[in-house]
Amino acid sequence: MIVIPAIDIREGKCVRLKYGKVEQETIYSNDPVEMAKKWISMGAKRLHVIDLDGAFTGNPKNLPWIVKIKQETGAFIQMGGGIRTMRNIRCVLDAGIDKVILGTIVLEEAGLAKMAFDQYKDRIMVALDVDKGMVVIRGWKESSGFPVTDALSVVEKLGGQEVIFTDVTRDGTLEGANVQAVANMMKQTTMNIYASGGVTTLEDIQNLKDMHCPGCIVGKAIYDEKLNLAKAIRLASL
Repeated sequence: MIVIPAIDIREGKCVRLKYGKVEQETIYSNDPVEMAKKWISMGAKRLHVIDLDGAFTGNPKNLPWIVKIKQETGAFIQMGGGIRTMRNIRCVLDAGIDKVILGTIVLEEAGLAKMAFDQYKDRIMVALDVDKGMVVIRGWKESSGFPVTDALSVVEKLGGQEVIFTDVTRDGTLEGANVQAVANMMKQTTMNIYASGGVTTLEDIQNLKDMHCPGCIVGKAIYDEKLNLAKAIRLASL
């Protein structure tokens, strides 16, 4: 299993939001590149980088920062946030980013999403951000109208291979991963399901690893030093 540190960028700063709400923002660094280098120095090989301004506006705003992270760390970068057109997908991938994360468009523009899967195949991941069983979109501001089970089916039929499941009610709370929800999703699909939201302890890491989850994303727990990233990476790789 791989442990992937999250770097959320808003207005050029590295931040964490609680429940995805801007009014519950904590700024951890004015330099996202330096934060990325910190996680790489602790053993991370892959980074989960989200352009929050992009997620809220529908158009990527922080790609220069993310390209700089890629160039200066050499890490594998998966990027999301406001990537909702084929032009944006091409722009991000042509800039050297390894994978793009699609969210809103997969459920709202199936034809475009199918085109993206057909053209870029394993360079596309899908974010299913779930609040009380329903997938939320547009930076977690609106309900998609899709229960998570229906959304999983849609993604699989379109050709998706990797899904990032985030329990919005646990994101930024340090309450622990929703292991049962991840397990339920894994039973419903052959796609790889990555866990996100609330991952806080080494026990969370062990539980996810025991159920053969391919990876998890860690955020606030490593920023607040509740979870030692180096230890988590070692445990996951055993």
